[in-house]
Amino acid sequence: HTRYWRDWSSDVCSSDLECLRRWLTTALSSASAGGILVAPASSDGFYAAGTAIQAIATTNTGYFFSGWTGDATGTVNPASVTMAGPRSITATYTALPVTTIRTNQAGLSIVVDGASYTAPQTFNWTTGSSHTIAVSSLQGARPARYTFNSWSDAGAISHAITAPISSQIFTASFTAQYPLGLGASPAAGGTVATNPGSADGYYNTGQSVQVTATPAAGYQFASWSGDVVGPTASQTVVMSAAKSVTAVFTTVPAPTVTGIVPSVGPIAGGTSVTITGTGFLPGATVALGGTVA
Repeated sequence: HTRYWRDWSSDVCSSDLECLRRWLTTALSSASAGGILVAPASSDGFYAAGTAIQAIATTNTGYFFSGWTGDATGTVNPASVTMAGPRSITATYTALPVTTIRTNQAGLSIVVDGASYTAPQTFNWTTGSSHTIAVSSLQGARPARYTFNSWSDAGAISHAITAPISSQIFTASFTAQYPLGLGASPAAGGTVATNPGSADGYYNTGQSVQVTATPAAGYQFASWSGDVVGPTASQTVVMSAAKSVTAVFTTVPAPTVTGIVPSVGPIAGGTSVTITGTGFLPGATVALGGTVA
C-alpha cells in the first residue's frame, strides 16, 4: 500500500486518515502540583488536523499555576491550541510558601481566619494575602493550664498577618501554671498559708512557694505529707507540676505534774517551789490554791 512519512516521528502512516491526525502531548513541571484537562478529550492523544483544543491547568494544594511553556505560552488558563501539527504543552507550577501557626505548648487551640484548630497547623497561602491569627488568653485545666504571653511577631493576642514570600513560623508563647493543693489533718487542727499567695491556687511553672503550718488552739504541728515531708512547719515547694501538701496536726496532751520540790512548806508562803512535768506549753502559768504562782 501507499506509505506516508509523518512530520512528527520516524514512523510511517498506515493510512491517509492517520497522516491527517496530529498528536498532543502534555506535561507538568511537577507531577504533584496539579494536572491538565483537555477539551475535547482524546482517548489516544491524536486529533484531526486543525482541531482547536483547550488545555485547562488544575492546581493541587500547596502550589499555584505559573504559566505555560511549549506550544502554549503565557499565564492565561485555559490555553487554546490549534492542532496544525504535533503539539506539546507544559503547565508550570510554583510551590506556595508554608506558613506554620503553632504554640510553644503543643496541642493548644489556635484560631486562623475565624476557624479553630489544634496547634500546630500549616497553610499554603498566596504571598501578600491577609489573614488573622488569634488564641485564647487562658487554656487548659487541671493538672495544668496555660496563660498567653506573646506572639513571636510581637502582635496582639488577635492580629492580622500578611502571607510571606517564603516559609515562616508564627508561635504563640504560653506559660504553664500548676495548682497547689493545701490541706490540714484534722481540718480543725490548724491552717496552711502560702507565700506568695494565689487567688485561685495556681502558680507559674518553676515558681518557689513557701508553705507554713499554723496550729489551732489545743493542737500542735506534727509533720507534712504529700509533696513535702518533715517536721519543719515552714517548707518550700517548687511548682514543676501539680502539687499537694497536707499539714498534720495532733492534739496537745493535758499537762502532767511529775514532781513538786519541796513537796511541803510553810503556810505563810515565800518558799520557792519547782514543779516538773510534761505537756506544758511555752508560757504556761501554774496556780496553787487558785492563786497564780
